[in-house]
Amino acid sequence: MLFRSQAMEDYSEISKNLRKEAIEALLNYEIWWTYRDPDIAPMYTDILNRHSTFFTTSKNAHFVAMVLPLYRIFETRKDSINLPRLLRKLRDDGILPVIQLDELDKQYQKLKPAWLKIATLRNEVFGHRSGDLTVEESFKKAQISSNDISKFIDEILILLNKVDSQLNPDSYQSFQVNSGDELKQILTILKNAQTGK
Repeated sequence: MLFRSQAMEDYSEISKNLRKEAIEALLNYEIWWTYRDPDIAPMYTDILNRHSTFFTTSKNAHFVAMVLPLYRIFETRKDSINLPRLLRKLRDDGILPVIQLDELDKQYQKLKPAWLKIATLRNEVFGHRSGDLTVEESFKKAQISSNDISKFIDEILILLNKVDSQLNPDSYQSFQVNSGDELKQILTILKNAQTGK
């Protein structure tokens, strides 16, 4: 029983690390999307144009900082912390009932096609630069929209919460973050400073 308890703690730690990756992706997504949001960005056009080098670089950096953790969560390396490895170890070690693991695997498989699109961006644009395709061609090949990415992140968080709640029933966490709101506050401060308000 002591061994099983220790194993549960180890798996909970892995799950917690994966959730941190997903939250990192979400925080960066919210900032990146705020720059692009057609309902928000036009309100700050003057500020964004006035400091265009910084804000263009920031927008691109947040996109990359979103793609990389999304890639890491689903990568299939046997020597890194990733969801496929966690699910496989939970099954191999008999940590959770088979019926629960089957449901988690089913949800993982449902998310895998979106991850393959993220992997295209990571492998051909950000982690490596394809010698066969331009950046634009790699994005076209990936065929993933901002809505697809948002939904993918939401579904990852739901899946990771399920994994964690089955390992530790008292561990449910809400993923309410507001990095986009914080960017809007910064842009508003800059806009008000520019107009003298």
